[in-house]
Amino acid sequence: MRIPKALIFDMDGTIVDNMRWHAIAWLALFEDQGCPTTEEEFYKTAGFTSAEVVRHFISPDLPEEEIRCLARQKEFLYRFLYKDHIKPVPGLRRLLRDARAHGCKLALATAAGDRNIRFTLKHLQLENEFDAIAGASEVQRGKPEPDIFLLAARKLQVEPAECVVFEDGRPGVQAARRAGMGSVAVATVHPAEELQSWPEVDLVIRDFREVTVPKLARVLPSNR
Repeated sequence: MRIPKALIFDMDGTIVDNMRWHAIAWLALFEDQGCPTTEEEFYKTAGFTSAEVVRHFISPDLPEEEIRCLARQKEFLYRFLYKDHIKPVPGLRRLLRDARAHGCKLALATAAGDRNIRFTLKHLQLENEFDAIAGASEVQRGKPEPDIFLLAARKLQVEPAECVVFEDGRPGVQAARRAGMGSVAVATVHPAEELQSWPEVDLVIRDFREVTVPKLARVLPSNR
């Protein structure tokens, strides 16, 4: 079986197990705005942009400038809280080395803002590891639409069917399937048993120590 030509990684909750810190920052903002919610409800918005989260939990009718201001407040609090705790999901660096050894291209495709992307890659010392980065500001539609993964594939100059996507949330897994790519769900936020119930997912792992590039061959659409 052919191995993938490209690996595409979501960022939050996938290469870093940081969703709890995002949740803490968002819940503090919601409480301050008089719109309290639960961590469980927040996790249902996996894959949303910051603006979409504000509209969903606070108000869909806020002016754009107010949405941007609230999102900046949350991101400042998130980076302050998380900066001393950031570390890669186990096995990530080994998988990236394995991908390079097999000639795979690498991309990051994330709904995170540009500042959080730079923050994460700098603290992980992965600034120069990815051949392409596709951010939410570059596409019209977020996950579960496939736009961000298709953009990553175009930047890598690889056909979607030759790509495998790593995700932690169901909207991202659905986006990968709609893009015609293979998908691997990482059990950082959701338990592995729940991920295995998603009909769109091709493979479930607890962390990157459980997978190698040759093992990903069976995840490609043409090899299913």
